[in-house]
Amino acid sequence: MQFDPDTDLYAILEVAPTAPGVVIRAAHGALLELYSDDKPRRALVNQAYNVLAQPDLRHQYDTFRDAQKAAREGAENVAVLCPNCGTRNELSPARDNRAAVCGVCRAPFSKDLDTKVLRAKARKTVTAAVQRRGDLPPQKLYVLGGAALLVLALVGVGLFLVPQLKLSGLSAVRLPAPPGPGAAPPAGAPAPAFPAIPVVAGQRVEAAVSSLTAAGWAIGARYDVTASGGSQHVVEATKNGFNARFYFRDGKLAEAEKF
Repeated sequence: MQFDPDTDLYAILEVAPTAPGVVIRAAHGALLELYSDDKPRRALVNQAYNVLAQPDLRHQYDTFRDAQKAAREGAENVAVLCPNCGTRNELSPARDNRAAVCGVCRAPFSKDLDTKVLRAKARKTVTAAVQRRGDLPPQKLYVLGGAALLVLALVGVGLFLVPQLKLSGLSAVRLPAPPGPGAAPPAGAPAPAFPAIPVVAGQRVEAAVSSLTAAGWAIGARYDVTASGGSQHVVEATKNGFNARFYFRDGKLAEAEKF
């Protein structure tokens, strides 16, 4: 009987080469039930079982398999994970240049196995599959973990600094002094500075209102508005003729503006 050197019958039945007959029969029944809707996979399972369940055919296959293994000894193998079923295949570029296929599902890997392109692709395939399965070597796991933490840190800093910059920019604004009742400010007199903002980003509504009141701000209108970012609570305040609005999202100060 002719056997395909690229097909591993033990891998198809998911048993060890030393598995006894009772284990092979149990694996055959379990896999047929598992792949009840997959006719091609069931056909492969039946093909492997028809060989391994018969002692004489199994002996022939084991002899053929050992001869193939001995022929490949000393050759530099390439580990390739099947993109279709995920099975790990040990392929030998030095053996031949035939199209390589998965030993379980027969999915093709490459037209020419003896190329640098395949080796690079194999490394990427193995690395990607190992990452998905959580078996990444510790040193690479540390690198990936550090990169992920760095990204999260940068995002967090950005979310914190944007509101802070808006508030600090508002507190540094200098506006012309409002005209007094019936009189203009003296010529050459410096314009009064915009009052300091005694609140910080993320402060709760009532805490912010208390801070503004304590700093001499007069609280004006309070109302809710709906914008593209969702519902916001707005608090208007006045001090020394200067007006500001404070926007709260989810009960926390997110932005402020002069008006």
